[in-house]
Amino acid sequence: MGLCLNLSCSLPDRTAERSKMLSCTRCRRANYCSRECQKAAWPLHKQNCGIRTGRLDELLSRQIEEK
Repeated sequence: MGLCLNLSCSLPDRTAERSKMLSCTRCRRANYCSRECQKAAWPLHKQNCGIRTGRLDELLSRQIEEK
């Protein structure tokens, strides 16, 4: 079972079968039970999503440059 990141999700305990959940295609860290929940949570998630992916990209770039 997985946890839907949308705080307003209508599912009990915001949990859904992991194999049926959607992931943010940008950071792959946020999971949602449906497209509706993903859209509803985007305004809040986008504040952290870019930061996470930006840091990851920066770390990967440094590792490549060091080799």
